[in-house]
Amino acid sequence: MPDLVGIAILLSTAALLLCGILTVILAREARRPPRHTAGYAVARSISVDPEDAGWAHEVWTLDRPGADLPVWDIEGRAADGPTMVMLHGWGMSRVDMLERAGFWRDRSRRLVLLDARGHGDAGGLSPLGAGEGEDVADLLERLGENDVVLIGHSMGSTVALEAASLNGTADRVAGLILFGPYADLPGSIRSRLRHQGYPSWPMLELAMLWFRTTGLRFPSIPTAASAVPCPVLIIHGEHDPICSPADAARLATLIPDARLWSVEGGGHLDAREIDEERHDREVDAFLSRL
Repeated sequence: MPDLVGIAILLSTAALLLCGILTVILAREARRPPRHTAGYAVARSISVDPEDAGWAHEVWTLDRPGADLPVWDIEGRAADGPTMVMLHGWGMSRVDMLERAGFWRDRSRRLVLLDARGHGDAGGLSPLGAGEGEDVADLLERLGENDVVLIGHSMGSTVALEAASLNGTADRVAGLILFGPYADLPGSIRSRLRHQGYPSWPMLELAMLWFRTTGLRFPSIPTAASAVPCPVLIIHGEHDPICSPADAARLATLIPDARLWSVEGGGHLDAREIDEERHDREVDAFLSRL
């Protein structure tokens, strides 16, 4: 019997140690996403920057407490179009947005791409959306425009919702176009881990506790959604493995003026690849409203 007790204690200790190590890895990787920079673009044979794409633009930096966020300020092709800001998702960067930007450049007079904290060439660690609405609010003030359309992708969608709900910022935002948003950060991380074949319990719960104890304050996405005063178009794949389609439906019911297009056969952020004609029609109709 003593031997069995010793073995049980040994196994329990090993399990706790393994759980602790996995929690540290999860927390660290979440705040240090892959850096999609120029080298990433070269490896994929895509444009490194707007100049490489042949687009007139300016390069500047949004100076924020704790991080400098690099910006590409691109001249659009629609003189009567709005200013558009593309907000990338976790693990992405303005390089990824540049690959998608041609469609939006044709519909804007000014197209702005920036790296979020801890992504691309930006400084700091990723706060996983916490407080990043303030970064976007500062960006909008710097742009000095009052008809901005925010185009959010996954985590960038939640940042767009937070930014549009802030006092003093709502008047600058004409509308939001959200691709693959989620309403619950832990749920999104859990889905991502499951999609990659990794367990989430109890490491995710412990990591979230660690985030909170180290000062990260995640805004309530549903609360922000209910406070957004402008029209919103939500585009979400019906088979999205990362951000639950149920979250998109929930947000659509909370936002006062929202339209949801559930992309048949769609996954995560692939709406235009799945149905280009419908995608362009939905976006153009929404922009016409604005």
